[in-house]
Amino acid sequence: RKGSFQAFDIVFLKRLETPLIILKRPISGIVKWFDIKKGYGIIETFENVEYFLHKSNMLIKTMTPMTGDVVIFEERMEKG
Repeated sequence: RKGSFQAFDIVFLKRLETPLIILKRPISGIVKWFDIKKGYGIIETFENVEYFLHKSNMLIKTMTPMTGDVVIFEERMEKG
């Protein structure tokens, strides 16, 4: 497939006991790294698939991803 995978509707599981919304096809993973100044990073799933993480795709905009955060999200394909 052409393009890159992006994570959307990202929810932090460590910081919330239950997600605020129901995701249609949730994927879980860990924040591999996140650059606060640039506003993006990488989530790696437990199946070793990497997803692009952008701060604008986070469900709760006031939370900052940190390395090691466990998250759930939905996948969307970025055309490219």
